[in-house]
Amino acid sequence: MKLIYTTSKEYYNYKRIILKLETKMREVSNGSHLVTYLVAKMNEKYPNHQLKKFSIQRLMYLFEVKSKKDFDYKLYNYGPYSSMIETFLEVAESLGFIEIMWQPNDSYFVKLKNNNFADGFLEEKEKQIIDEIVESYGKYTDKELFEITTVIYSKKNFAPIK
Repeated sequence: MKLIYTTSKEYYNYKRIILKLETKMREVSNGSHLVTYLVAKMNEKYPNHQLKKFSIQRLMYLFEVKSKKDFDYKLYNYGPYSSMIETFLEVAESLGFIEIMWQPNDSYFVKLKNNNFADGFLEEKEKQIIDEIVESYGKYTDKELFEITTVIYSKKNFAPIK
Protein backbone atom coordinates (compact mmCIF):
# COMPACT_ATOMS: atom_id res chain seq x y z
CA MET A 1 0.00 0.00 0.00
CA LYS A 2 1.35 3.37 -0.98
CA LEU A 3 0.95 6.20 1.50
CA ILE A 4 0.18 9.62 0.15
CA TYR A 5 1.55 12.50 2.14
CA THR A 6 -0.13 15.84 1.85
CA THR A 7 0.41 19.11 3.55
CA SER A 8 -1.99 20.10 6.26
CA LYS A 9 -3.29 22.86 3.95
CA GLU A 10 -4.13 20.29 1.24
CA TYR A 11 -5.77 18.07 3.84
CA TYR A 12 -8.03 20.88 5.06
CA ASN A 13 -8.89 21.86 1.48
CA TYR A 14 -9.93 18.25 0.75
CA LYS A 15 -11.88 18.10 3.99
CA ARG A 16 -13.68 21.37 3.15
CA ILE A 17 -14.61 20.06 -0.30
CA ILE A 18 -15.93 16.80 1.18
CA LEU A 19 -18.03 18.71 3.72
CA LYS A 20 -19.50 20.87 0.94
CA LEU A 21 -20.35 17.76 -1.07
CA GLU A 22 -21.98 16.11 1.94
CA THR A 23 -24.03 19.25 2.58
CA LYS A 24 -25.14 19.39 -1.07
CA MET A 25 -26.04 15.68 -1.02
CA ARG A 26 -28.18 16.17 2.10
CA GLU A 27 -29.87 19.15 0.46
CA VAL A 28 -30.69 17.16 -2.70
CA SER A 29 -31.90 14.19 -0.65
CA ASN A 30 -34.14 16.44 1.45
CA GLY A 31 -35.40 18.22 -1.66
CA SER A 32 -36.30 14.95 -3.38
CA HIS A 33 -38.30 13.97 -0.30
CA LEU A 34 -40.00 17.39 -0.27
CA VAL A 35 -41.22 17.10 -3.86
CA THR A 36 -42.28 13.48 -3.28
CA TYR A 37 -44.24 14.50 -0.18
CA LEU A 38 -45.91 17.25 -2.24
CA VAL A 39 -46.86 14.76 -4.97
CA ALA A 40 -48.17 12.32 -2.34
CA LYS A 41 -50.29 15.01 -0.67
CA MET A 42 -51.67 16.23 -3.99
CA ASN A 43 -52.47 12.64 -4.95
CA GLU A 44 -54.17 12.09 -1.59
CA LYS A 45 -56.27 15.29 -1.73
CA TYR A 46 -56.97 15.27 -5.49
CA PRO A 47 -56.71 11.63 -6.65
CA ASN A 48 -58.16 12.28 -10.12
CA HIS A 49 -56.00 15.34 -10.82
CA GLN A 50 -53.09 15.03 -13.26
CA LEU A 51 -50.19 16.89 -11.69
CA LYS A 52 -47.95 18.75 -14.15
CA LYS A 53 -44.26 19.28 -13.56
CA PHE A 54 -44.88 23.01 -13.96
CA SER A 55 -47.44 22.85 -11.15
CA ILE A 56 -44.85 21.26 -8.87
CA GLN A 57 -42.43 24.08 -9.71
CA ARG A 58 -45.11 26.62 -8.79
CA LEU A 59 -46.27 24.89 -5.62
CA MET A 60 -42.66 24.52 -4.49
CA TYR A 61 -42.17 28.23 -5.16
CA LEU A 62 -45.01 28.88 -2.71
CA PHE A 63 -43.22 26.55 -0.29
CA GLU A 64 -40.03 28.58 -0.73
CA VAL A 65 -41.86 31.83 0.02
CA LYS A 66 -43.58 30.43 3.10
CA SER A 67 -40.62 28.48 4.49
CA LYS A 68 -37.95 31.12 3.76
CA LYS A 69 -35.81 28.44 2.07
CA ASP A 70 -33.90 29.41 -1.05
CA PHE A 71 -34.29 27.24 -4.14
CA ASP A 72 -32.84 29.95 -6.39
CA TYR A 73 -36.00 30.63 -8.37
CA LYS A 74 -35.80 32.82 -11.46
CA LEU A 75 -38.65 34.23 -13.50
CA TYR A 76 -39.00 32.47 -16.86
CA ASN A 77 -41.63 32.40 -19.62
CA TYR A 78 -43.72 29.96 -17.62
CA GLY A 79 -43.43 31.69 -14.26
CA PRO A 80 -40.98 31.08 -11.41
CA TYR A 81 -38.59 28.22 -12.18
CA SER A 82 -35.84 26.55 -10.15
CA SER A 83 -33.24 24.20 -11.59
CA MET A 84 -32.84 22.87 -8.03
CA ILE A 85 -36.46 21.72 -8.00
CA GLU A 86 -35.85 20.08 -11.39
CA THR A 87 -32.91 18.21 -9.85
CA PHE A 88 -35.03 17.18 -6.86
CA LEU A 89 -37.64 15.75 -9.24
CA GLU A 90 -35.01 13.84 -11.21
CA VAL A 91 -33.51 12.38 -8.03
CA ALA A 92 -36.96 11.44 -6.70
CA GLU A 93 -37.66 9.66 -9.98
CA SER A 94 -34.30 7.87 -9.96
CA LEU A 95 -35.00 6.69 -6.40
CA GLY A 96 -38.31 5.24 -7.61
CA PHE A 97 -40.53 7.58 -5.57
CA ILE A 98 -42.24 9.28 -8.52
CA GLU A 99 -42.72 8.76 -12.22
CA ILE A 100 -42.44 11.58 -14.75
CA MET A 101 -44.35 10.96 -17.98
CA TRP A 102 -44.60 12.95 -21.19
CA GLN A 103 -48.00 13.35 -22.77
CA PRO A 104 -47.59 14.34 -26.42
CA ASN A 105 -48.87 17.82 -27.31
CA ASP A 106 -49.35 18.64 -23.64
CA SER A 107 -46.79 18.50 -20.86
CA TYR A 108 -44.87 16.38 -18.39
CA PHE A 109 -46.99 14.84 -15.66
CA VAL A 110 -45.83 13.47 -12.34
CA LYS A 111 -47.41 10.68 -10.37
CA LEU A 112 -46.51 8.92 -7.14
CA LYS A 113 -44.86 5.62 -7.91
CA ASN A 114 -44.02 4.40 -4.44
CA ASN A 115 -45.84 5.25 -1.22
CA ASN A 116 -42.91 3.93 0.78
CA PHE A 117 -40.70 7.00 0.53
CA ALA A 118 -39.27 8.05 3.88
CA ASP A 119 -41.06 11.24 4.88
CA GLY A 120 -39.19 10.91 8.17
CA PHE A 121 -36.40 12.82 6.43
CA LEU A 122 -38.61 15.91 6.54
CA GLU A 123 -39.12 18.24 9.46
CA GLU A 124 -42.67 18.49 10.79
CA LYS A 125 -42.68 22.20 9.89
CA GLU A 126 -41.84 21.36 6.26
CA LYS A 127 -44.67 18.83 6.09
CA GLN A 128 -47.05 21.31 7.70
CA ILE A 129 -46.19 24.01 5.14
CA ILE A 130 -46.70 21.60 2.23
CA ASP A 131 -50.02 20.47 3.74
CA GLU A 132 -51.13 24.13 3.95
CA ILE A 133 -50.04 24.82 0.36
CA VAL A 134 -51.89 21.76 -0.95
CA GLU A 135 -54.98 22.82 1.02
CA SER A 136 -54.84 26.44 -0.17
CA TYR A 137 -53.49 26.14 -3.72
CA GLY A 138 -53.83 22.51 -4.81
CA LYS A 139 -57.26 23.11 -6.30
CA TYR A 140 -56.00 25.63 -8.86
CA THR A 141 -55.22 24.78 -12.47
CA ASP A 142 -51.70 25.04 -13.80
CA LYS A 143 -52.57 28.30 -15.56
CA GLU A 144 -54.01 29.79 -12.36
CA LEU A 145 -50.90 28.73 -10.42
CA PHE A 146 -48.79 30.40 -13.13
CA GLU A 147 -50.68 33.67 -12.59
CA ILE A 148 -50.61 33.47 -8.78
CA THR A 149 -46.91 32.65 -8.51
CA THR A 150 -45.85 35.17 -11.16
CA VAL A 151 -47.64 37.95 -9.28
CA ILE A 152 -46.09 36.86 -5.96
CA TYR A 153 -42.63 36.62 -7.55
CA SER A 154 -43.01 40.05 -9.16
CA LYS A 155 -44.15 41.70 -5.93
CA LYS A 156 -41.34 40.08 -3.99
CA ASN A 157 -38.50 40.74 -6.44
CA PHE A 158 -39.27 43.97 -8.28
CA ALA A 159 -39.51 47.43 -6.78
CA PRO A 160 -42.68 49.35 -7.54
CA ILE A 161 -42.46 52.07 -10.16
CA LYS A 162 -42.81 55.52 -8.63
